[in-house]
Amino acid sequence: MNKKKVAVVGAGLSGLMAAKELSKNAFDITVYEKEVKPGGRMRTDTVHGWELDRGFQVLLTGYPYLKKHLEDLSIDLVQLDAGATVFHENKRSNIGDPGRDISLLIPTLFSPVGTLKDKWLIFKLQRMLKKKSIAAIFNTENSTTAAWLKQYGFSNQIIKRFFQPFYGGIFLEDRLETSCRMFLFVFKMFAEGEAVIPIGGIGKFSEEIAALLDGEGVKFYYDTPVQTVGKGKLTTEKRGSEHYDVIINTASKLNNNYQITWKGTYVFYFQHPGEPVIKTPRIGLVADESKVINNVFYATATQSKTREGRQLLSVTVVNDDDYSLVELQRKVRQEVTQMVNQKIDYVHHEVIDYALPDIASPVDEQKLSITDQVVHIGDYQLNGSQNAACKIGEAAAKLLNEQHA
Repeated sequence: MNKKKVAVVGAGLSGLMAAKELSKNAFDITVYEKEVKPGGRMRTDTVHGWELDRGFQVLLTGYPYLKKHLEDLSIDLVQLDAGATVFHENKRSNIGDPGRDISLLIPTLFSPVGTLKDKWLIFKLQRMLKKKSIAAIFNTENSTTAAWLKQYGFSNQIIKRFFQPFYGGIFLEDRLETSCRMFLFVFKMFAEGEAVIPIGGIGKFSEEIAALLDGEGVKFYYDTPVQTVGKGKLTTEKRGSEHYDVIINTASKLNNNYQITWKGTYVFYFQHPGEPVIKTPRIGLVADESKVINNVFYATATQSKTREGRQLLSVTVVNDDDYSLVELQRKVRQEVTQMVNQKIDYVHHEVIDYALPDIASPVDEQKLSITDQVVHIGDYQLNGSQNAACKIGEAAAKLLNEQHA
């Protein structure tokens, strides 16, 4: 019996999950990836000996469609603290979840980040969302996150000092105009799981999945951008035209059925000697509107090789305030120098134009179909999350399994 030939365009999360699920059955699978390694938007590159993620990212173990694949891997993980260090008016304070870390109880209660009522509302929201299904969350009446937070009763103080920098860094916009559905979903995921980063960087997850698939006979063509897909035909400059029974396409630019807008971000990496300003693996939030930095994280904790006496700091910028790149880098350097209070050295930066799909009304379900022997998939069809990327990849594999049973 001849195996059905399937091409997967893209070795990001969606493509890898589709290939992983299809590899369990009788398919001949080939994955095409334009970059030199897997990962897509979740990729790690080595620069000057440092392992640098393309933007600060974590894996949320609360994501049900991500968690089961994470459990298939034997990778070392750094678990982030259940809290954040907030920088505001040249002062630092800590806020977090005392239910996970009792040492955060007193700092959280007395933190100037929010009022006591705000902290009670966070606890109340956690309890409410733990009882609410993901499906119900995505059926919530749509509004902006900012409007929802105000309606729920949160003060402007905690919105500006915590929600805006924290969720602004996740949603890559600093006005909290993202749908409240995404806020409630991500809040629930943080409440029900841990935030972790693989040793070696976020890309380690995709690299390990790809290595497993390669061992199962899935072929990978890296550094091979796909130019066109349609009617079972796929074209690349390197390999010309090739024919498949079905093509699973994860490249949004090859899907003419969707008009997709994207959110961008900047990440800067600096190194400095001595002790880190934040002593444990946790995010640092910058809650001053006069600053361009949104958040910082000591990526020293995720390196597979330590450098004695050197710290690596990841710095995220969401709103560039229309600075030129040169001006922005100078502004970021000034702010980081003030934050760590010692000499810093520039390592690398990335301008990430296609970091997150901008979805006005996110959903959690999408009916897929095969047209002209092609099925288009991506998290942009659901919601911009790792969970959505894994879920839509599995859905594509299920569709093919049913069609070709």
